[in-house]
Amino acid sequence: MTQSHDDTVATGQLKDGGPAPAHDAVPPSADHHTLVPFADIRAAAERIAGIVTRTPLLPCSWSDPDRPLWIKAESLQPIGAFKLRGAVNALATLDTDARAAGVIAVSSGNHAQAVAYAAARFGIDALIVTARLGREQGGRHQGARRDRRGRARGAA
Repeated sequence: MTQSHDDTVATGQLKDGGPAPAHDAVPPSADHHTLVPFADIRAAAERIAGIVTRTPLLPCSWSDPDRPLWIKAESLQPIGAFKLRGAVNALATLDTDARAAGVIAVSSGNHAQAVAYAAARFGIDALIVTARLGREQGGRHQGARRDRRGRARGAA
């Protein structure tokens, strides 16, 4: 039986007593069992208020009545994706010198659009780096400069 990360406890064991699976993506020094403090969540919510759309939770009529399913309608964001939340929050925390230096994003999709949109809202210069063969929408309408490099994202 496969158990999710939610089945782990702070001791690094599953609720059934077995060892938690290895998390290779997490650096060995990171404590991946530490929750984000609620005060940090509140602070982020305050930083993004007025820029990011407060989207509704919509009930799914096709879900099991015993296990209701709700969808967060992030497609209602100005860029059509949830990535805007992180980009606005990150750019809102930049100090004056960092804002003056500008930001760079390597992406051709939602992340590029989010960074470009957030940068435009904060008056920060943004450079979006994409692969030559990448999609065109990232940063297109937000006034970000674009630099196309390499034939694949890894080369960009």
